[in-house]
Amino acid sequence: AIPRMARCGRSVRTNSHAELGEAEREVRFKMLRAELPNFATVEVGAFALWALCGFWGGPKKVTYNSEPEPSSVEEGAQALAEAFESEGWGSLEDLRQSSRAAKELVEEMDLEPKLKKRMLAALTAIRDSPADFDKAQSLECDTIDERRLNELQREAARQAPAVAKVRYHAIDAGMC
Repeated sequence: AIPRMARCGRSVRTNSHAELGEAEREVRFKMLRAELPNFATVEVGAFALWALCGFWGGPKKVTYNSEPEPSSVEEGAQALAEAFESEGWGSLEDLRQSSRAAKELVEEMDLEPKLKKRMLAALTAIRDSPADFDKAQSLECDTIDERRLNELQREAARQAPAVAKVRYHAIDAGMC
């Protein structure tokens, strides 16, 4: 597989824009990245978001038109994370220890039935299964995009001294 930046450079060098007017030949690349909402960058918030996405729902056929709207999932997960935090349950261990009270709180909340069912299943899973509790503790609190961009930043920082040395010794083509 060709890295993304190499493909971008190649598209410019192969004159793929030669037939465009001069004003339209400028090529700009944008790098978009997925980000989790702030509440989901901590353990309990990530747990709430993963739970409402159905992580503990078990294998089943998904009918996408019966799935909650993404905004409902995000808003519900944020409301749950805030409610858990306000009860003093700032960690998954706190949630597991207070499972019964946490379930009662979920039952009282204004969530879509499917989302409520998913959160109740997740709370039961982390209470009853050490393996599920371990899975919950290892949930990602960032996206693959964020991890890859961090890798790219580290690699660029590692290569910067060598690139600076090459540039220092390079002949400026504009000077010839």
